[in-house]
Amino acid sequence: MKAMVLHNVRSPLTMEERPLPSPAANETRVAVEACAACPTNLHVVDGDLPHPRLPLIPGHEIVGQVEALGRNREERAAVGTSPGGRGPRPLTQDGTGNHRARKRAAESKGGNHA
Repeated sequence: MKAMVLHNVRSPLTMEERPLPSPAANETRVAVEACAACPTNLHVVDGDLPHPRLPLIPGHEIVGQVEALGRNREERAAVGTSPGGRGPRPLTQDGTGNHRARKRAAESKGGNHA
């Protein structure tokens, strides 16, 4: 997969080929179609935040298509996160992040709004 990687703060990101990861238990692999950088990402790139863990691939606000689910993920998947599903995906380290909030939002809107 292609990734834009930050190796040093205050430096341009570099495009690199990275191995396509297999999702571990409770994880979801998403083919990213669009990605945004939040203000915190920009502060890291600009060197405004101390001691970032580098190298870093910024950008966790994405839209994409679910490609694969890790073991046990089916039981915890939010609305619209089955393989082939598409929509916004706020990502977190362990894949559980905002699951309940997204599900409640989807239910309150009466549809598959992730």
